[in-house]
Amino acid sequence: MSRLVLHIGPHKTGSTYIQKSLCENRERLEDLGVHYPNLGLGGQYGQHELVEKIRALDEPELGQYLSEFIGAGTNLISSENFDRLKADDLAKLRAALVPLLTDPPEIHIVFYHRNYADLLPSWWQEEIKHGGVFSFYEFLLPHLLRPFASNLVNPALVLDLYAQVFGRDSISIVDYDSARDELLLPLFGLLGVAVPPGINEVVNSSMKVELVEVLRVLNGLAKARNEWHFHKTRTLFLQKLRDAPVADELAGLVTLIREHMRPLKIAGGFFEKAVSTAFRAKYEGRFVNQPSAAPPERDLLIASDSWLLQGLPACERIYQHLNDRSAAE
Repeated sequence: MSRLVLHIGPHKTGSTYIQKSLCENRERLEDLGVHYPNLGLGGQYGQHELVEKIRALDEPELGQYLSEFIGAGTNLISSENFDRLKADDLAKLRAALVPLLTDPPEIHIVFYHRNYADLLPSWWQEEIKHGGVFSFYEFLLPHLLRPFASNLVNPALVLDLYAQVFGRDSISIVDYDSARDELLLPLFGLLGVAVPPGINEVVNSSMKVELVEVLRVLNGLAKARNEWHFHKTRTLFLQKLRDAPVADELAGLVTLIREHMRPLKIAGGFFEKAVSTAFRAKYEGRFVNQPSAAPPERDLLIASDSWLLQGLPACERIYQHLNDRSAAE
């Protein structure tokens, strides 16, 4: 027997933690009949390179590439980038997989669902960590203006494509909020094995919103001066947080930013409720654990851009220190 369990994330639902656990328990999983391939990783924990191969290769080439991933028993592939594939990509993937699996092919799609009231702030932070400069309000607006067209508010946009190609019954949904303290448990239940000893650490941890605001401005300064390089600003910022000149400036900025924070309630709008209702009606039967209640209607504390009127000079001084080679030496 040969079957495939495809964990498609999506982003900001504990995928890195899950993949790190899978990598560090690869040998034990093999003993239990679960193959998590050491391929397509590119120095990471998930098979993200496979997504690019699906896009780039034709069906015969893709089938040859996938043959290295698929063996006897249960095969597990994980990448949160699978939510970026189009219907044609998925059809090509299925066609390439069919000859490699038991007849009829057994393919299970695993999707972790997280409420959008927490997902949106988490996504914004990730955008800033990767060089973004938009305020949270700028990031949020298109998702709330067109919630049915937003992958973050409306996960059916991704799942409908997988249902179209692989069948709705192939989809298993894990409620992230219900499983937050035991993210591995639902996935390993689908694999039919006990959870190996986990890794009690936070992977890709969140930053305090005040520091995200400062990093956003530093990204903007770097790009305005044509000095931004992938991850460079963030890396330098995190490395020098505790340097005396940076720490002193940050202490004042954190106090300032907190004075300009205002409560914002994301959940509870009519259109977002309509999206959630439509999604539950279509996919509630595919949840493997107890779905949590409606998105929490709590207030988020979000900084207004008005803090920049006073805080920009301090950000410029921090930026200068980050890029001061003599300080680095």
